Amino acid sequence: MHSSRAIVRRLGEAAVVFDPLTWETHLLKPDLAFVAEIIEGLASDEVVTRARLQVALEGEAGGSTDVDLEPLFSALEQIGLLGS
Repeated sequence: MHSSRAIVRRLGEAAVVFDPLTWETHLLKPDLAFVAEIIEGLASDEVVTRARLQVALEGEAGGSTDVDLEPLFSALEQIGLLGS
Protein backbone atom coordinates (compact mmCIF):
# COMPACT_ATOMS: atom_id res chain seq x y z
CA MET A 1 0.00 0.00 0.00
CA HIS A 2 1.14 3.50 -0.73
CA SER A 3 -0.06 6.35 1.45
CA SER A 4 -0.24 8.96 -1.32
CA ARG A 5 -2.99 7.13 -3.19
CA ALA A 6 -5.67 7.73 -0.56
CA ILE A 7 -7.61 10.99 -0.69
CA VAL A 8 -8.45 12.61 2.66
CA ARG A 9 -11.07 15.34 3.06
CA ARG A 10 -12.14 16.97 6.31
CA LEU A 11 -15.80 16.69 7.25
CA GLY A 12 -16.21 18.95 10.28
CA GLU A 13 -14.00 17.45 12.96
CA ALA A 14 -14.02 14.07 11.22
CA ALA A 15 -12.55 13.10 7.86
CA VAL A 16 -13.47 10.99 4.86
CA VAL A 17 -10.84 8.79 3.23
CA PHE A 18 -11.33 7.53 -0.32
CA ASP A 19 -9.08 4.78 -1.67
CA PRO A 20 -9.24 5.02 -5.49
CA LEU A 21 -7.64 1.59 -5.92
CA THR A 22 -10.36 -0.25 -4.01
CA TRP A 23 -13.13 2.38 -4.33
CA GLU A 24 -13.69 2.12 -0.58
CA THR A 25 -14.64 5.16 1.47
CA HIS A 26 -14.03 5.41 5.21
CA LEU A 27 -15.27 7.91 7.79
CA LEU A 28 -12.64 8.74 10.40
CA LYS A 29 -13.45 10.01 13.88
CA PRO A 30 -11.77 13.28 14.94
CA ASP A 31 -8.75 11.60 16.57
CA LEU A 32 -8.03 9.56 13.45
CA ALA A 33 -8.72 12.59 11.25
CA PHE A 34 -5.89 14.33 13.11
CA VAL A 35 -3.56 11.41 12.39
CA ALA A 36 -4.65 11.37 8.73
CA GLU A 37 -3.64 15.03 8.44
CA ILE A 38 -0.20 14.18 9.83
CA ILE A 39 0.12 11.38 7.28
CA GLU A 40 -0.85 13.72 4.44
CA GLY A 41 1.87 16.13 5.51
CA LEU A 42 4.45 13.34 5.57
CA ALA A 43 3.29 11.76 2.30
CA SER A 44 4.30 14.69 0.12
CA ASP A 45 7.87 13.44 -0.23
CA GLU A 46 7.78 9.65 0.28
CA VAL A 47 5.78 6.67 1.54
CA VAL A 48 4.66 7.01 5.13
CA THR A 49 5.77 3.96 7.08
CA ARG A 50 4.98 2.92 10.63
CA ALA A 51 8.38 4.20 11.76
CA ARG A 52 7.93 7.63 10.13
CA LEU A 53 4.43 8.01 11.56
CA GLN A 54 5.57 6.94 15.03
CA VAL A 55 8.30 9.60 15.02
CA ALA A 56 5.78 12.23 13.88
CA LEU A 57 3.24 11.22 16.55
CA GLU A 58 5.90 11.28 19.25
CA GLY A 59 6.85 14.76 18.06
CA GLU A 60 3.22 15.87 18.39
CA ALA A 61 3.03 14.30 21.86
CA GLY A 62 6.26 15.94 22.99
CA GLY A 63 8.18 12.69 23.38
CA SER A 64 7.83 8.93 23.49
CA THR A 65 4.44 7.52 24.44
CA ASP A 66 3.49 4.30 26.21
CA VAL A 67 0.47 3.83 23.93
CA ASP A 68 0.28 0.64 21.85
CA LEU A 69 0.14 2.00 18.28
CA GLU A 70 -0.20 -1.39 16.58
CA PRO A 71 -4.03 -1.26 16.27
CA LEU A 72 -3.82 2.26 14.86
CA PHE A 73 -1.12 1.29 12.35
CA SER A 74 -3.05 -1.79 11.22
CA ALA A 75 -6.25 0.21 10.70
CA LEU A 76 -4.41 2.89 8.72
CA GLU A 77 -2.76 0.26 6.52
CA GLN A 78 -6.13 -1.37 5.80
CA ILE A 79 -7.64 1.89 4.53
CA GLY A 80 -4.63 2.78 2.40
CA LEU A 81 -3.15 5.62 4.46
CA LEU A 82 -0.04 3.89 5.74
CA GLY A 83 2.57 2.05 3.67
CA SER A 84 4.62 -0.88 4.78
